[in-house]
Amino acid sequence: MLDGERLFVTYEGRSNTGKRFRNTEILTVRNGKIAEAAVYFGWTIPHQAVEGSFIAEK
Repeated sequence: MLDGERLFVTYEGRSNTGKRFRNTEILTVRNGKIAEAAVYFGWTIPHQAVEGSFIAEK
């Protein structure tokens, strides 16, 4: 999703061990180049929490 200079990107990846995960990044683009990146590390897939719930941190 694009919002002015900011681009919101969510992607799924796979680690070297095959574990799947999802992250979101907010990229700020100026003059056609990435000027800033904020990365929000996500969760493993499949996630342990059932839909609509959460898992409390220990």
